[in-house]
Amino acid sequence: MRNAHSTAIAGVTFLHREPLLVTNGADNALRIWIFDGPTGEGRLLRFRMEHSAPLTKIRYHGQNGQQILSASQDGTLQSFSTIHEKFNKSLGHGLISKKRVKRKGVQNAASVRLPPNTKFAAEEARESDWDGIIACHQGKLSCSTWNYQRSTIGAYSLKPKELEKDDITATAVDITSCGNFAVIGLSSGTVDVYNTQSGTH
Repeated sequence: MRNAHSTAIAGVTFLHREPLLVTNGADNALRIWIFDGPTGEGRLLRFRMEHSAPLTKIRYHGQNGQQILSASQDGTLQSFSTIHEKFNKSLGHGLISKKRVKRKGVQNAASVRLPPNTKFAAEEARESDWDGIIACHQGKLSCSTWNYQRSTIGAYSLKPKELEKDDITATAVDITSCGNFAVIGLSSGTVDVYNTQSGTH
């Protein structure tokens, strides 16, 4: 089974008298594989996977205190339920350009992933209409948007077009309570505002 885990596998154990194999790895994932097909190969039955590196930011999402958003040095953004684990979900890794990956057929996904999220802000007021999460990344000027309901990276990469200096990075982000504007603070002392619906600076 190729790419069963993204890192070294630490353990494999069959459940007694069951066609089930449990694997765990250094990626902090636990996977159960079932062998019930005609070819004898295992297929993924269920899994639990959390962050595989230290957290960089954690905060509640929404007004009811039932969801917690967390970012990690592994580059993922995840949501954890305070009610039941079945509501947990991963928003995945941020990619530098999803179109470029599809067009060029890049094999090594790590080469096109964004650096870890260092700060993020979320607002649920308009998240059913457009992206409601914005994140800044380690050593980068551009900030990414994320969609909580679709559990994916969003439509926009936000950065001022007139500013292309290598030494300037995004250091702080927030979203207005109405959900219509994203505010980004830069290491140069500048604050920029973007429309979250259109991505316009």
